Amino acid sequence: MIKLKTILKTLSIVYLAFSIAGCKTETARATTYYVSNRGSDNASGKSPATAWKTIEKVNSRKFSPGDSVLFEAGGVWRETLRINKSGAPGSYIVYSRFGVGANPQILGSVKAADWSKTGTANIWKTSTAITNFSQEHYAGRMFFVKNDSVAWGRFVGFDNGFSNLTSEFDYTVNGTVHYIFSVGDPNSLYESVEVAQRKFCVQTDNTSYIEMNGIDLMYSRYSGYFSGYPEYRGASNLIIRNCNIGYIGRKGSGYAYGIEMWHSNSIVENCTITDCGRRAISMNLYNVPFPPGQERAISNVVIRNNVFKRGYHTTGLDLACNRGSGDTIRNIYYYNNIHDDSELAVTPEDETSNQLFLYNIAGDYVNEIYVYNNIFIKATARNILAMGCDSLYFWNNTFVGHNPKITAHPYGNVTLNGTRNLDYRNNILYDNLPKSKIYNYGLHAWGSNTNYIERDYNLYFSENPQTDRCFTSIYVKEEDRNYYYTTTVWNEYRYKFPGYDKNSPRPQNPAFIDYKNHNFRLTENSPAKMSGTAVEKIISVNQTIIDTLGIYDFSGALRSKTSPSIGAFE
Repeated sequence: MIKLKTILKTLSIVYLAFSIAGCKTETARATTYYVSNRGSDNASGKSPATAWKTIEKVNSRKFSPGDSVLFEAGGVWRETLRINKSGAPGSYIVYSRFGVGANPQILGSVKAADWSKTGTANIWKTSTAITNFSQEHYAGRMFFVKNDSVAWGRFVGFDNGFSNLTSEFDYTVNGTVHYIFSVGDPNSLYESVEVAQRKFCVQTDNTSYIEMNGIDLMYSRYSGYFSGYPEYRGASNLIIRNCNIGYIGRKGSGYAYGIEMWHSNSIVENCTITDCGRRAISMNLYNVPFPPGQERAISNVVIRNNVFKRGYHTTGLDLACNRGSGDTIRNIYYYNNIHDDSELAVTPEDETSNQLFLYNIAGDYVNEIYVYNNIFIKATARNILAMGCDSLYFWNNTFVGHNPKITAHPYGNVTLNGTRNLDYRNNILYDNLPKSKIYNYGLHAWGSNTNYIERDYNLYFSENPQTDRCFTSIYVKEEDRNYYYTTTVWNEYRYKFPGYDKNSPRPQNPAFIDYKNHNFRLTENSPAKMSGTAVEKIISVNQTIIDTLGIYDFSGALRSKTSPSIGAFE
Protein backbone atom coordinates (compact mmCIF):
# COMPACT_ATOMS: atom_id res chain seq x y z
CA MET A 1 0.00 0.00 0.00
CA ILE A 2 1.55 3.29 -1.12
CA LYS A 3 0.77 6.62 0.57
CA LEU A 4 -1.49 8.60 -1.73
CA LYS A 5 -0.43 11.90 -0.16
CA THR A 6 2.95 11.55 -1.83
CA ILE A 7 1.27 12.02 -5.19
CA LEU A 8 -1.90 13.92 -4.28
CA LYS A 9 -0.51 17.04 -2.65
CA THR A 10 -3.12 19.39 -1.27
CA LEU A 11 -2.40 22.44 -3.31
CA SER A 12 -3.81 25.92 -2.89
CA ILE A 13 -2.58 27.16 -6.23
CA VAL A 14 -3.72 30.59 -7.30
CA TYR A 15 -3.48 30.48 -11.07
CA LEU A 16 -1.14 33.12 -12.43
CA ALA A 17 -2.02 34.43 -15.86
CA PHE A 18 1.60 35.38 -16.34
CA SER A 19 4.20 32.80 -15.28
CA ILE A 20 7.62 31.69 -16.48
CA ALA A 21 6.98 30.74 -20.07
CA GLY A 22 3.33 30.71 -19.02
CA CYS A 23 2.66 32.20 -22.36
CA LYS A 24 -0.79 33.63 -21.82
CA THR A 25 -1.47 37.13 -23.09
CA GLU A 26 -4.89 38.60 -22.41
CA THR A 27 -6.78 39.53 -25.55
CA ALA A 28 -10.16 41.06 -26.09
CA ARG A 29 -11.56 37.67 -27.09
CA ALA A 30 -10.06 35.65 -24.23
CA THR A 31 -12.67 34.01 -22.00
CA THR A 32 -12.40 32.03 -18.78
CA TYR A 33 -14.74 29.06 -18.40
CA TYR A 34 -15.45 27.18 -15.16
CA VAL A 35 -16.30 23.53 -14.55
CA SER A 36 -17.67 22.18 -11.27
CA ASN A 37 -19.26 18.95 -10.07
CA ARG A 38 -22.04 21.25 -8.79
CA GLY A 39 -22.47 23.02 -12.11
CA SER A 40 -24.91 22.66 -15.03
CA ASP A 41 -24.17 22.10 -18.71
CA ASN A 42 -27.08 24.42 -19.47
CA ALA A 43 -25.27 27.33 -17.79
CA SER A 44 -22.93 29.78 -19.52
CA GLY A 45 -19.80 28.44 -17.82
CA LYS A 46 -18.36 31.95 -17.53
CA SER A 47 -18.29 32.25 -13.73
CA PRO A 48 -18.00 29.89 -10.75
CA ALA A 49 -21.73 30.44 -10.10
CA THR A 50 -22.61 29.48 -13.69
CA ALA A 51 -20.06 26.67 -14.11
CA TRP A 52 -20.51 23.76 -16.48
CA LYS A 53 -20.78 20.29 -14.96
CA THR A 54 -19.19 17.76 -17.33
CA ILE A 55 -16.12 17.29 -19.46
CA GLU A 56 -18.49 16.25 -22.25
CA LYS A 57 -19.63 19.88 -22.32
CA VAL A 58 -16.02 21.09 -22.42
CA ASN A 59 -15.26 18.70 -25.28
CA SER A 60 -18.14 20.10 -27.30
CA ARG A 61 -16.66 23.60 -27.41
CA LYS A 62 -13.94 25.06 -29.62
CA PHE A 63 -11.84 27.43 -27.53
CA SER A 64 -9.87 30.40 -28.80
CA PRO A 65 -6.25 31.34 -28.14
CA GLY A 66 -6.00 32.95 -24.70
CA ASP A 67 -9.03 31.12 -23.28
CA SER A 68 -8.86 29.28 -19.94
CA VAL A 69 -10.87 26.29 -18.72
CA LEU A 70 -10.75 26.00 -14.92
CA PHE A 71 -11.87 22.93 -12.95
CA GLU A 72 -12.94 23.35 -9.33
CA ALA A 73 -10.48 22.23 -6.66
CA GLY A 74 -11.46 18.91 -5.09
CA GLY A 75 -13.67 17.91 -8.03
CA VAL A 76 -13.58 14.50 -9.72
CA TRP A 77 -14.39 13.77 -13.37
CA ARG A 78 -14.53 10.28 -14.89
CA GLU A 79 -14.36 11.31 -18.54
CA THR A 80 -11.62 11.83 -21.12
CA LEU A 81 -10.76 15.47 -21.75
CA ARG A 82 -10.20 15.97 -25.50
CA ILE A 83 -8.21 19.03 -26.53
CA ASN A 84 -8.99 19.73 -30.16
CA LYS A 85 -7.90 23.34 -30.69
CA SER A 86 -4.50 25.01 -30.54
CA GLY A 87 -3.61 28.27 -28.89
CA ALA A 88 -1.23 30.73 -30.50
CA PRO A 89 2.14 32.33 -29.71
CA GLY A 90 1.65 34.42 -26.58
CA SER A 91 -1.90 33.09 -26.12
CA TYR A 92 -1.96 29.56 -24.81
CA ILE A 93 -5.23 27.75 -24.18
CA VAL A 94 -4.96 26.93 -20.48
CA TYR A 95 -6.59 24.07 -18.58
CA SER A 96 -6.20 24.67 -14.87
CA ARG A 97 -8.06 24.95 -11.55
CA PHE A 98 -9.94 27.41 -9.37
CA GLY A 99 -10.69 27.45 -5.68
CA VAL A 100 -8.72 26.23 -2.67
CA GLY A 101 -7.97 22.60 -1.89
CA ALA A 102 -6.70 19.49 -3.60
CA ASN A 103 -6.13 19.46 -7.33
CA PRO A 104 -9.17 18.50 -9.39
CA GLN A 105 -8.89 14.96 -10.73
CA ILE A 106 -9.58 13.51 -14.16
CA LEU A 107 -9.76 9.75 -13.72
CA GLY A 108 -9.68 7.03 -16.34
CA SER A 109 -11.54 4.64 -14.07
CA VAL A 110 -14.95 3.51 -12.93
CA LYS A 111 -15.60 3.28 -9.20
CA ALA A 112 -16.63 -0.24 -8.17
CA ALA A 113 -19.31 0.15 -5.51
CA ASP A 114 -22.07 -1.68 -3.61
CA TRP A 115 -20.00 -4.70 -2.62
CA SER A 116 -21.86 -7.76 -1.34
CA LYS A 117 -20.85 -11.15 0.04
CA THR A 118 -20.77 -14.25 -2.11
CA GLY A 119 -21.24 -17.76 -0.80
CA THR A 120 -17.46 -18.11 -0.38
CA ALA A 121 -15.72 -16.72 2.69
CA ASN A 122 -13.86 -13.39 2.14
CA ILE A 123 -14.99 -13.16 -1.49
CA TRP A 124 -17.04 -10.08 -2.41
CA LYS A 125 -18.58 -8.89 -5.66
CA THR A 126 -19.59 -5.46 -6.87
CA SER A 127 -22.97 -4.65 -8.39
CA THR A 128 -21.24 -2.14 -10.71
CA ALA A 129 -21.04 -3.66 -14.19
CA ILE A 130 -17.54 -2.90 -15.47
CA THR A 131 -15.82 -3.90 -18.70
CA ASN A 132 -12.94 -6.27 -18.01
CA PHE A 133 -9.72 -4.97 -19.60
CA SER A 134 -7.45 -6.96 -17.27
CA GLN A 135 -6.66 -9.65 -19.84
CA GLU A 136 -6.00 -7.38 -22.82
CA HIS A 137 -2.47 -7.08 -24.22
CA TYR A 138 -2.33 -3.52 -22.86
CA ALA A 139 -4.37 -4.12 -19.76
CA GLY A 140 -5.86 -1.93 -17.08
CA ARG A 141 -5.88 -2.74 -13.40
CA MET A 142 -7.93 -2.37 -10.24
CA PHE A 143 -6.67 0.03 -7.55
CA PHE A 144 -7.59 0.08 -3.86
CA VAL A 145 -7.70 3.48 -2.12
CA LYS A 146 -7.53 3.30 1.67
CA ASN A 147 -6.34 5.70 4.39
CA ASP A 148 -4.74 8.10 1.94
CA SER A 149 -2.98 5.20 0.19
CA VAL A 150 -3.23 3.33 -3.10
CA ALA A 151 -2.49 -0.34 -3.76
CA TRP A 152 -2.32 -2.14 -7.09
CA GLY A 153 -4.81 -4.97 -7.54
CA ARG A 154 -3.44 -8.36 -8.54
CA PHE A 155 -5.49 -9.92 -11.33
CA VAL A 156 -5.99 -13.72 -11.30
CA GLY A 157 -7.94 -15.98 -13.65
CA PHE A 158 -11.53 -16.77 -12.80
CA ASP A 159 -12.71 -20.08 -11.44
CA ASN A 160 -16.06 -20.87 -9.84
CA GLY A 161 -14.52 -21.80 -6.51
CA PHE A 162 -12.43 -18.58 -6.30
CA SER A 163 -9.41 -20.65 -5.30
CA ASN A 164 -7.03 -18.05 -6.79
CA LEU A 165 -8.29 -15.27 -4.52
CA THR A 166 -6.16 -15.75 -1.41
CA SER A 167 -4.96 -12.35 -0.16
CA GLU A 168 -5.88 -8.68 0.01
CA PHE A 169 -5.91 -6.87 -3.35
CA ASP A 170 -6.48 -10.10 -5.34
CA TYR A 171 -9.30 -9.73 -7.87
CA THR A 172 -10.88 -11.65 -10.73
CA VAL A 173 -13.62 -11.07 -13.31
CA ASN A 174 -16.46 -13.09 -14.76
CA GLY A 175 -18.10 -11.25 -17.65
CA THR A 176 -18.60 -7.73 -16.30
CA VAL A 177 -18.71 -8.78 -12.63
CA HIS A 178 -15.60 -8.06 -10.56
CA TYR A 179 -14.76 -10.07 -7.43
CA ILE A 180 -12.16 -9.33 -4.75
CA PHE A 181 -10.69 -10.99 -1.70
CA SER A 182 -11.40 -8.92 1.41
CA VAL A 183 -11.46 -9.87 5.10
CA GLY A 184 -13.92 -7.03 5.78
CA ASP A 185 -16.72 -5.17 4.07
CA PRO A 186 -15.13 -3.31 1.12
CA ASN A 187 -17.86 -0.67 1.31
CA SER A 188 -16.35 0.61 4.57
CA LEU A 189 -12.82 -0.78 4.34
CA TYR A 190 -11.85 1.24 1.24
CA GLU A 191 -12.46 4.84 0.36
CA SER A 192 -12.85 3.67 -3.24
CA VAL A 193 -11.97 0.80 -5.55
CA GLU A 194 -11.00 2.11 -8.98
CA VAL A 195 -11.06 -0.01 -12.15
CA ALA A 196 -9.19 1.40 -15.18
CA GLN A 197 -11.48 1.80 -18.20
CA ARG A 198 -10.58 4.67 -20.53
CA LYS A 199 -7.36 4.76 -22.56
CA PHE A 200 -6.48 8.35 -21.65
CA CYS A 201 -7.35 10.95 -19.04
CA VAL A 202 -6.42 13.73 -21.50
CA GLN A 203 -6.20 13.21 -25.25
CA THR A 204 -5.04 15.86 -27.70
CA ASP A 205 -4.80 15.96 -31.48
CA ASN A 206 -1.32 17.42 -32.10
CA THR A 207 -2.48 20.73 -30.70
CA SER A 208 0.08 23.41 -29.87
CA TYR A 209 0.29 26.21 -27.30
CA ILE A 210 -1.52 24.26 -24.60
CA GLU A 211 -0.95 24.52 -20.84
CA MET A 212 -2.14 21.95 -18.26
CA ASN A 213 -1.70 23.36 -14.75
CA GLY A 214 -2.73 21.79 -11.43
CA ILE A 215 -4.95 18.92 -12.62
CA ASP A 216 -4.34 15.32 -11.47
CA LEU A 217 -4.57 12.44 -13.95
CA MET A 218 -4.92 8.87 -12.68
CA TYR A 219 -6.12 5.29 -13.29
CA SER A 220 -6.20 5.26 -17.10
CA ARG A 221 -5.16 2.25 -19.18
CA TYR A 222 -2.72 3.77 -21.70
CA SER A 223 -1.65 7.30 -20.73
CA GLY A 224 -2.50 10.04 -18.29
CA TYR A 225 -1.73 12.73 -20.90
CA PHE A 226 -1.58 11.75 -24.58
CA SER A 227 -0.38 14.63 -26.74
CA GLY A 228 -1.17 13.16 -30.17
CA TYR A 229 1.21 11.06 -32.25
CA PRO A 230 3.82 13.27 -34.01
CA GLU A 231 3.14 14.38 -37.53
CA TYR A 232 5.68 15.71 -40.00
CA ARG A 233 6.91 19.08 -38.71
CA GLY A 234 5.28 18.22 -35.37
CA ALA A 235 3.47 20.10 -32.64
CA SER A 236 5.07 22.53 -30.20
CA ASN A 237 4.66 24.54 -27.02
CA LEU A 238 3.12 22.23 -24.47
CA ILE A 239 3.32 23.08 -20.76
CA ILE A 240 2.42 20.58 -18.03
CA ARG A 241 3.00 21.79 -14.48
CA ASN A 242 1.81 21.18 -10.91
CA CYS A 243 0.08 17.91 -11.82
CA ASN A 244 0.05 14.56 -10.03
CA ILE A 245 -0.07 11.67 -12.48
CA GLY A 246 0.00 7.97 -11.75
CA TYR A 247 -1.35 4.42 -11.44
CA ILE A 248 -1.50 3.87 -15.18
CA GLY A 249 -2.07 0.52 -16.95
CA ARG A 250 -0.47 -2.53 -15.37
CA LYS A 251 3.02 -3.13 -14.06
CA GLY A 252 5.45 -3.98 -16.85
CA SER A 253 2.93 -3.25 -19.62
CA GLY A 254 4.09 -2.31 -23.11
CA TYR A 255 1.82 0.75 -23.08
CA ALA A 256 1.28 2.55 -19.77
CA TYR A 257 2.64 6.11 -19.63
CA GLY A 258 2.15 9.07 -17.34
CA ILE A 259 2.79 11.62 -20.11
CA GLU A 260 3.11 10.69 -23.78
CA MET A 261 4.47 13.72 -25.62
CA TRP A 262 6.26 14.81 -28.81
CA HIS A 263 6.17 18.60 -28.56
CA SER A 264 9.12 20.90 -29.17
CA ASN A 265 9.58 24.09 -27.12
CA SER A 266 7.87 22.52 -24.13
CA ILE A 267 8.09 22.29 -20.34
CA VAL A 268 7.15 19.63 -17.78
CA GLU A 269 7.74 20.94 -14.28
CA ASN A 270 6.72 20.63 -10.64
CA CYS A 271 4.85 17.36 -11.23
CA THR A 272 4.80 14.11 -9.28
CA ILE A 273 4.59 11.11 -11.60
CA THR A 274 4.44 7.70 -10.01
CA ASP A 275 3.44 4.07 -10.52
CA CYS A 276 3.25 4.11 -14.31
CA GLY A 277 3.28 0.59 -15.71
CA ARG A 278 5.74 1.46 -18.51
CA ARG A 279 7.16 5.02 -18.47
CA ALA A 280 6.59 8.21 -16.53
CA ILE A 281 7.35 10.44 -19.56
CA SER A 282 7.50 8.84 -22.99
CA MET A 283 9.17 10.78 -25.83
CA ASN A 284 9.60 8.00 -28.39
CA LEU A 285 9.71 8.38 -32.19
CA TYR A 286 8.65 4.90 -33.18
CA ASN A 287 9.51 2.90 -36.28
CA VAL A 288 6.52 3.78 -38.45
CA PRO A 289 6.60 4.64 -42.17
CA PHE A 290 6.90 8.30 -43.17
CA PRO A 291 7.41 9.65 -46.72
CA PRO A 292 11.01 10.55 -47.63
CA GLY A 293 11.91 14.07 -46.59
CA GLN A 294 9.41 14.09 -43.75
CA GLU A 295 11.75 13.42 -40.86
CA ARG A 296 10.40 14.19 -37.42
CA ALA A 297 12.24 16.47 -35.02
CA ILE A 298 11.77 17.33 -31.35
CA SER A 299 13.90 20.02 -29.74
CA ASN A 300 14.05 22.43 -26.83
CA VAL A 301 12.27 20.55 -24.05
CA VAL A 302 12.73 21.32 -20.34
CA ILE A 303 11.87 18.67 -17.75
CA ARG A 304 12.64 20.03 -14.30
CA ASN A 305 11.67 19.98 -10.60
CA ASN A 306 9.65 16.77 -10.86
CA VAL A 307 9.40 13.74 -8.57
CA PHE A 308 9.35 10.29 -10.19
CA LYS A 309 8.61 7.27 -8.00
CA ARG A 310 8.09 3.52 -8.27
CA GLY A 311 8.81 2.74 -11.90
CA TYR A 312 8.13 -0.59 -13.61
CA HIS A 313 10.14 -0.04 -16.80
CA THR A 314 11.31 3.59 -16.90
CA THR A 315 10.87 5.60 -13.70
CA GLY A 316 11.46 9.01 -15.32
CA LEU A 317 12.03 10.03 -18.94
CA ASP A 318 12.18 7.43 -21.73
CA LEU A 319 13.51 9.12 -24.88
CA ALA A 320 14.15 7.24 -28.12
CA CYS A 321 14.48 7.45 -31.91
CA ASN A 322 13.74 4.04 -33.45
CA ARG A 323 13.24 4.54 -37.21
CA GLY A 324 16.81 5.04 -38.52
CA SER A 325 15.67 7.52 -41.17
CA GLY A 326 16.79 10.94 -40.00
CA ASP A 327 14.48 11.59 -37.04
CA THR A 328 15.99 13.85 -34.39
CA ILE A 329 15.60 14.56 -30.69
CA ARG A 330 17.95 17.24 -29.40
CA ASN A 331 18.35 20.02 -26.86
CA ILE A 332 16.64 18.27 -23.98
CA TYR A 333 17.27 19.80 -20.55
CA TYR A 334 16.57 17.40 -17.69
CA TYR A 335 17.38 18.80 -14.26
CA ASN A 336 16.43 19.07 -10.59
CA ASN A 337 14.39 15.86 -10.73
CA ILE A 338 14.14 13.17 -8.05
CA HIS A 339 13.90 9.49 -8.99
CA ASP A 340 13.07 7.14 -6.13
CA ASP A 341 12.48 3.39 -6.39
CA SER A 342 13.41 2.62 -2.80
CA GLU A 343 9.83 1.78 -1.77
CA LEU A 344 9.47 -1.12 -4.18
CA ALA A 345 9.46 -4.66 -2.85
CA VAL A 346 11.20 -7.46 -4.74
CA THR A 347 10.53 -6.70 -8.39
CA PRO A 348 10.07 -9.39 -11.06
CA GLU A 349 12.63 -9.13 -13.84
CA ASP A 350 10.03 -7.94 -16.35
CA GLU A 351 9.19 -5.03 -14.00
CA THR A 352 12.68 -3.71 -13.24
CA SER A 353 13.12 -0.06 -14.10
CA ASN A 354 15.82 2.18 -15.55
CA GLN A 355 15.35 5.59 -14.00
CA LEU A 356 16.35 7.47 -17.18
CA PHE A 357 16.60 5.90 -20.66
CA LEU A 358 18.13 7.49 -23.80
CA TYR A 359 18.27 5.61 -27.11
CA ASN A 360 18.72 5.94 -30.83
CA ILE A 361 19.69 3.70 -33.73
CA ALA A 362 22.00 4.53 -36.64
CA GLY A 363 20.43 7.01 -39.04
CA ASP A 364 18.56 8.87 -36.29
CA TYR A 365 19.97 11.49 -33.96
CA VAL A 366 19.63 11.90 -30.20
CA ASN A 367 22.08 14.58 -29.13
CA GLU A 368 22.67 17.58 -26.91
CA ILE A 369 21.00 16.06 -23.85
CA TYR A 370 21.76 17.81 -20.54
CA VAL A 371 21.20 15.84 -17.32
CA TYR A 372 22.00 18.13 -14.40
CA ASN A 373 21.36 18.33 -10.64
CA ASN A 374 19.25 15.17 -10.50
CA ILE A 375 18.97 12.68 -7.65
CA PHE A 376 18.69 8.98 -8.51
CA ILE A 377 17.73 6.79 -5.54
CA LYS A 378 17.93 3.00 -5.43
CA ALA A 379 16.99 1.90 -8.93
CA THR A 380 15.80 -1.63 -9.66
CA ALA A 381 17.83 -1.62 -12.90
CA ARG A 382 20.12 1.25 -13.97
CA ASN A 383 20.06 4.84 -12.85
CA ILE A 384 20.78 5.88 -16.47
CA LEU A 385 20.94 3.73 -19.60
CA ALA A 386 22.18 5.54 -22.73
CA MET A 387 22.43 3.66 -26.03
CA GLY A 388 23.67 5.02 -29.36
CA CYS A 389 23.41 8.71 -28.44
CA ASP A 390 25.75 11.64 -29.05
CA SER A 391 26.81 14.66 -26.99
CA LEU A 392 25.44 13.91 -23.55
CA TYR A 393 26.21 16.14 -20.58
CA PHE A 394 25.86 14.52 -17.15
CA TRP A 395 26.72 17.17 -14.54
CA ASN A 396 26.29 17.34 -10.75
CA ASN A 397 24.04 14.33 -10.35
CA THR A 398 23.85 12.21 -7.20
CA PHE A 399 23.47 8.49 -7.93
CA VAL A 400 22.56 6.59 -4.79
CA GLY A 401 22.79 2.92 -5.54
CA HIS A 402 20.19 0.29 -6.13
CA ASN A 403 17.15 -1.11 -4.39
CA PRO A 404 18.76 -3.70 -2.09
CA LYS A 405 15.88 -6.13 -2.71
CA ILE A 406 16.69 -6.67 -6.38
CA THR A 407 17.52 -10.21 -7.48
CA ALA A 408 18.77 -9.55 -11.05
CA HIS A 409 22.08 -7.97 -12.07
CA PRO A 410 21.65 -4.21 -12.62
CA TYR A 411 24.88 -4.20 -14.75
CA GLY A 412 25.61 -0.57 -13.95
CA ASN A 413 24.50 2.65 -12.34
CA VAL A 414 25.26 4.61 -15.51
CA THR A 415 25.47 2.28 -18.51
CA LEU A 416 26.68 3.42 -21.93
CA ASN A 417 26.37 1.42 -25.13
CA GLY A 418 27.66 2.96 -28.36
CA THR A 419 27.42 6.41 -26.79
CA ARG A 420 29.69 9.14 -28.15
CA ASN A 421 30.91 12.37 -26.61
CA LEU A 422 29.88 12.14 -22.98
CA ASP A 423 30.77 14.99 -20.63
CA TYR A 424 30.68 13.35 -17.19
CA ARG A 425 31.66 15.76 -14.42
CA ASN A 426 30.81 16.58 -10.81
CA ASN A 427 28.82 13.40 -10.17
CA ILE A 428 28.59 11.33 -6.98
CA LEU A 429 28.24 7.62 -7.68
CA TYR A 430 27.40 5.62 -4.53
CA ASP A 431 27.18 1.81 -4.69
CA ASN A 432 25.14 0.36 -1.84
CA LEU A 433 24.58 -3.25 -2.94
CA PRO A 434 25.18 -5.82 -0.19
CA LYS A 435 27.68 -8.62 -0.52
CA SER A 436 26.03 -11.08 -2.86
CA LYS A 437 26.35 -12.77 -6.24
CA ILE A 438 24.87 -9.71 -7.94
CA TYR A 439 27.50 -7.87 -9.95
CA ASN A 440 27.47 -4.20 -10.86
CA TYR A 441 29.77 -1.75 -12.65
CA GLY A 442 29.12 1.86 -11.67
CA LEU A 443 30.04 3.81 -14.82
CA HIS A 444 29.81 1.04 -17.38
CA ALA A 445 30.94 1.37 -21.01
CA TRP A 446 29.16 -1.74 -22.19
CA GLY A 447 30.26 -3.50 -25.38
CA SER A 448 31.37 -0.38 -27.22
CA ASN A 449 33.95 2.36 -26.97
CA THR A 450 32.78 5.53 -25.27
CA ASN A 451 34.34 8.79 -26.36
CA TYR A 452 34.43 11.27 -23.51
CA ILE A 453 34.36 15.00 -23.97
CA GLU A 454 35.50 15.01 -20.36
CA ARG A 455 35.41 12.62 -17.41
CA ASP A 456 36.63 14.29 -14.24
CA TYR A 457 35.78 15.75 -10.81
CA ASN A 458 33.66 12.75 -9.80
CA LEU A 459 33.40 11.02 -6.42
CA TYR A 460 32.97 7.24 -6.33
CA PHE A 461 32.16 5.07 -3.32
CA SER A 462 31.20 1.44 -2.73
CA GLU A 463 29.95 0.05 0.58
CA ASN A 464 31.17 -3.40 -0.46
CA PRO A 465 33.95 -3.16 -3.07
CA GLN A 466 34.54 -6.56 -4.62
CA THR A 467 36.05 -7.90 -7.82
CA ASP A 468 32.58 -7.92 -9.37
CA ARG A 469 31.46 -4.66 -7.68
CA CYS A 470 33.38 -2.06 -9.66
CA PHE A 471 33.02 1.70 -9.94
CA THR A 472 33.89 1.58 -13.65
CA SER A 473 34.35 -0.61 -16.68
CA ILE A 474 36.05 0.73 -19.79
CA TYR A 475 36.19 -0.89 -23.20
CA VAL A 476 39.46 -0.32 -25.06
CA LYS A 477 38.80 -0.76 -28.75
CA GLU A 478 42.46 -1.18 -29.71
CA GLU A 479 42.83 -4.08 -27.30
CA ASP A 480 39.29 -5.40 -27.77
CA ARG A 481 38.85 -5.89 -24.05
CA ASN A 482 37.15 -4.38 -21.02
CA TYR A 483 39.00 -3.13 -17.94
CA TYR A 484 37.20 -3.26 -14.59
CA TYR A 485 38.24 -1.46 -11.42
CA THR A 486 37.04 -1.56 -7.84
CA THR A 487 37.44 1.51 -5.67
CA THR A 488 40.30 -0.26 -3.87
CA VAL A 489 42.58 -0.11 -6.94
CA TRP A 490 42.25 3.60 -7.69
CA ASN A 491 45.95 4.05 -8.45
CA GLU A 492 45.90 1.20 -10.93
CA TYR A 493 42.94 2.77 -12.74
CA ARG A 494 44.56 6.20 -12.78
CA TYR A 495 47.81 4.74 -14.16
CA LYS A 496 46.05 2.92 -17.00
CA PHE A 497 43.73 5.84 -17.87
CA PRO A 498 45.58 9.04 -16.88
CA GLY A 499 43.16 11.20 -18.85
CA TYR A 500 40.20 10.14 -16.73
CA ASP A 501 39.34 11.55 -13.29
CA LYS A 502 42.68 13.31 -12.93
CA ASN A 503 41.09 15.84 -10.53
CA SER A 504 38.60 13.47 -8.90
CA PRO A 505 38.95 12.79 -5.16
CA ARG A 506 40.07 9.32 -4.13
CA PRO A 507 37.02 7.04 -3.69
CA GLN A 508 35.51 7.56 -0.22
CA ASN A 509 32.17 7.99 1.51
CA PRO A 510 30.56 11.27 0.38
CA ALA A 511 29.28 11.82 3.95
CA PHE A 512 25.66 12.70 3.27
CA ILE A 513 23.81 14.39 6.11
CA ASP A 514 21.32 11.52 6.47
CA TYR A 515 21.68 8.72 3.93
CA LYS A 516 19.04 6.52 5.59
CA ASN A 517 16.33 9.20 5.33
CA HIS A 518 17.36 10.38 1.86
CA ASN A 519 18.91 13.66 2.87
CA PHE A 520 21.77 13.76 0.37
CA ARG A 521 23.05 17.19 1.28
CA LEU A 522 26.71 17.18 2.21
CA THR A 523 28.17 17.46 5.67
CA GLU A 524 30.85 20.08 6.18
CA ASN A 525 33.60 17.44 6.12
CA SER A 526 32.35 15.74 2.94
CA PRO A 527 35.11 15.05 0.39
CA ALA A 528 32.66 16.26 -2.28
CA LYS A 529 32.66 19.77 -0.79
CA MET A 530 34.42 22.30 -3.03
CA SER A 531 35.94 19.48 -5.10
CA GLY A 532 34.16 20.05 -8.42
CA THR A 533 34.58 22.29 -11.41
CA ALA A 534 32.35 25.03 -12.78
CA VAL A 535 29.95 24.11 -15.59
CA GLU A 536 27.41 26.35 -17.24
CA LYS A 537 24.77 26.22 -19.98
CA ILE A 538 22.20 28.89 -20.82
CA ILE A 539 18.96 27.26 -21.93
CA SER A 540 15.90 28.66 -23.64
CA VAL A 541 12.51 27.61 -24.89
CA ASN A 542 10.92 29.42 -27.80
CA GLN A 543 13.69 32.06 -27.77
CA THR A 544 12.91 33.00 -24.17
CA ILE A 545 15.80 32.53 -21.74
CA ILE A 546 14.39 30.60 -18.80
CA ASP A 547 17.39 29.26 -16.89
CA THR A 548 21.14 28.76 -16.69
CA LEU A 549 22.40 25.35 -15.69
CA GLY A 550 25.35 25.44 -13.30
CA ILE A 551 24.31 28.52 -11.32
CA TYR A 552 22.22 26.84 -8.58
CA ASP A 553 22.27 23.50 -6.80
CA PHE A 554 19.26 21.22 -6.32
CA SER A 555 17.97 23.23 -3.36
CA GLY A 556 18.36 26.58 -5.11
CA ALA A 557 21.56 27.60 -3.34
CA LEU A 558 24.16 29.43 -5.40
CA ARG A 559 27.06 27.30 -6.52
CA SER A 560 30.62 28.49 -6.11
CA LYS A 561 31.98 29.80 -9.39
CA THR A 562 35.52 28.72 -8.59
CA SER A 563 35.24 25.47 -6.58
CA PRO A 564 31.69 24.09 -6.58
CA SER A 565 30.84 20.86 -4.81
CA ILE A 566 30.41 17.49 -6.47
CA GLY A 567 26.86 16.12 -6.60
CA ALA A 568 23.42 17.72 -6.65
CA PHE A 569 23.94 19.82 -3.51
CA GLU A 570 26.42 22.60 -2.91
